Amino acid sequence: MGISLSHARYEEIKQIVVDLFVEYDVCCVPVNGFELATKMGIKVIPYSAIPESKRWLLLKKSEDGFSVEKNIGEWYIYYNDKKDYGRINNTIMHEIGHIVLDHSEDSELAEKEVKFFAKYALVPPVLVHKLKLDNPMDIADTFDVSFEAACQSVQTHRELRIFHIEKTGHLTNISCSMKTECLSIVLIMECTEVKNLCIFITTKTGIRYLILLI
Repeated sequence: MGISLSHARYEEIKQIVVDLFVEYDVCCVPVNGFELATKMGIKVIPYSAIPESKRWLLLKKSEDGFSVEKNIGEWYIYYNDKKDYGRINNTIMHEIGHIVLDHSEDSELAEKEVKFFAKYALVPPVLVHKLKLDNPMDIADTFDVSFEAACQSVQTHRELRIFHIEKTGHLTNISCSMKTECLSIVLIMECTEVKNLCIFITTKTGIRYLILLI
């Protein structure tokens, strides 16, 4: 089984993204990784700027890109400019993630963290909700990301419609229940005012959630 992040770590990374956007005045979409890197003082170098005789070393390191700290606090991001813009922008944000999350070496955990960092930064769920975007094509167009990334965002947006049961008040009209391998799910009620289905979930560890499924 692969490494998974704790809920607390996910929340910490979300806050890091928010703080980063506030500090560097990221206030419009689509989010531009190049612009953010420049504001942070990170030098962004395309592979094509390196002599062709040495370019194979970059490709050996990564097909997409990587970051290097040449001196203390002096960061460079090298990226493969033969890739499409969406992939390049994701690569830049991915490497910014490594830098701000202070990763000192490659690891499965570090990759897990920066993948979430980049996904959350490029398609902030709060903006997806604010803009009332609920299909991948609209999300892909608005945030200038791939269709695959947009599909992942839809799933993330749905997962983030989770509220701890203590915050939901009194619930009534329990209608039926069913079990899956890891969850006990109880259908609570139809929220007619928002036309959503509320699902009460209890995990094996006893954590209870109310999920609004759209």
